[in-house]
Amino acid sequence: ESILGLRLEAGRLHIVPCIPKSWSGFEATYCYVDTPYAIVVTQSSATAASMRLTLDGEELRETTIALLNDGKAHCINVAMTFVITG
Repeated sequence: ESILGLRLEAGRLHIVPCIPKSWSGFEATYCYVDTPYAIVVTQSSATAASMRLTLDGEELRETTIALLNDGKAHCINVAMTFVITG
């Protein structure tokens, strides 16, 4: 939970990955009742640290997603960048 940064709380999925810099990312599937959420996290280096989160192609401003049990497959993409120091 702490490395992948996925936490369910009150029907919302919180996504704040804390993966090692040596990882390029990871993929996971989370099932909320009858609804699958494919989660794809990618990580790269850049001049500024950032995190971009999209749900079904729509960019989100928050790092939490209100989960729906609509039986449809959903895709969550998380694009993270980190700054190389030293």
